[in-house]
Amino acid sequence: MDKHKARERYVSGEEKKNEFYQKLEKMLDERTKTPSLPYKLIPQKTSRYDSKMFGEPYLPPGFEYPLTVVPSVPSGGAGSQPPAADSEDKPLPLVFLGQLNFETLPHVPDFPTAGILQVYIDPRRDVYGINFDDQTLQTTWRMIYHPTIEHDETKLQQPPTTFAEGYMPGDVECLIAPESVVEERLSTYDYRFSTLWEETVQQEAIELGIEQWDCYDRLNPNEISLTHKIGGYPGFTQEDPRHQERYSEFDVLLWQSNSDDTLMWGDMGVANFFIRREDLVACRFDRVLYNWDCS
Repeated sequence: MDKHKARERYVSGEEKKNEFYQKLEKMLDERTKTPSLPYKLIPQKTSRYDSKMFGEPYLPPGFEYPLTVVPSVPSGGAGSQPPAADSEDKPLPLVFLGQLNFETLPHVPDFPTAGILQVYIDPRRDVYGINFDDQTLQTTWRMIYHPTIEHDETKLQQPPTTFAEGYMPGDVECLIAPESVVEERLSTYDYRFSTLWEETVQQEAIELGIEQWDCYDRLNPNEISLTHKIGGYPGFTQEDPRHQERYSEFDVLLWQSNSDDTLMWGDMGVANFFIRREDLVACRFDRVLYNWDCS
């Protein structure tokens, strides 16, 4: 009899937990759904206009190819000599990482409907161009937006023949093959999930013996957070950098690149680019938060 009652209590407890999860999922659907465009990478030769990773970038006439930005005064002080030819402070052309052609991609609300967005990085120092002291600083990486597209390919520039050398997350030229725009709900990776949890369901969860991270598998069943995509909600192997006050204003995931057979961000990591919504709508890409982490 005691075993039977214990079984009943266990079943009742599990039913209450399931009801809790269902209520939580419904709340997230109602409050946090946002559009996302997942995509696949297909290794193949691409055109200068394709959305892609690696290969030859779109370079319109008059465009000044991005170089690494170095301090105006060498690190040794005002009396120092300029950087040596083999110095990591010597300005060199950045390496093309990838581009999005918004003319040909399915439209994601608030994102551009025209133009090409590109990312270039400095592969030196083994950190893919990121500055972990200020992840918005575009000195050893650059995001560039071409609002109009020159469709006469004979007018396009050729890329430089000499680049900064070092480690890139890959080198396989790939076409970005978009899927369909979908609606995503807030994932447990996003720093705002903790805030929403505390404000809405934390007390009930405590009473049921449910921890916040118990929700991971239930709320991320298809790992849509850890995919290549434009828009949506981010995924991380470590933590969301936006929990820091100085980065909290970057409320939109602009672009996410995950590790797969063609890309490797460190040890199976993921890279994210974040932007403020008002900057995205205005097509201002000079202030973007760049992050990548790995396990």
